[in-house]
Amino acid sequence: MERFVRANPGSVGYAIFLTNEEFYWKRPRRANPNANDAEFRIYEGCILRNTIGWKEKAAAGTKGKHASPLILIGSHSMQWADYSEIEGKGASVFRYAVVEIRL
Repeated sequence: MERFVRANPGSVGYAIFLTNEEFYWKRPRRANPNANDAEFRIYEGCILRNTIGWKEKAAAGTKGKHASPLILIGSHSMQWADYSEIEGKGASVFRYAVVEIRL
């Protein structure tokens, strides 16, 4: 999204996340900074910035075509809000986060 915004002066990009899986918006209780996906977590209040990528010792097949790190120009804070709740078993609360990208 940053590349698109940078290539199109005056444009604004939006990344929209919608999920009922709470592990996306909740900070891990025992965060392992060495976990393969540690830099890609998008829990409430985290800030994505600088360079993010898979760990060098990622398990076979996890890096694939995404072996190169992502270099972020901006700083993007994750702020989640309630979207809806459905009745039933399982994960019933949906939350969303909207990240505006302006460079």
